[in-house]
Amino acid sequence: MKEKLLRCGAPIQGKPVSGRSWKRKRERHSAIDRKGTPVIRKSWKKRQQEMSEWRDMKEKESGLRKRKREETEARREASKRKREQKQQNELKSMQFQVISDTKKINKMSKKQRKLLVKMDTSHL
Repeated sequence: MKEKLLRCGAPIQGKPVSGRSWKRKRERHSAIDRKGTPVIRKSWKKRQQEMSEWRDMKEKESGLRKRKREETEARREASKRKREQKQQNELKSMQFQVISDTKKINKMSKKQRKLLVKMDTSHL
């Protein structure tokens, strides 16, 4: 068997070991690609036209992305302004009482102490 292999250069083809006679000898993928359809080159004008269409599409896509980003940024900014305004209005409408004697705080119940808020009284 080895002598035949050495002389011929390729193994003798017979019945497959698996017993599946319909299986053909496999080829490498690189060899299969060469046998495929020939590559048809496009003309220079056609390639330039496709490239310009691709560039236009990309510009439009980037414009849409930019617009969406600006819209989300505007919404975020508006919600931030609204939150700050709400906080300022809440501070304005708040009723408060200045506690100068700290002993009163110690006498308060735990619930009342949780409701206490330290604030800067210089702007009042």
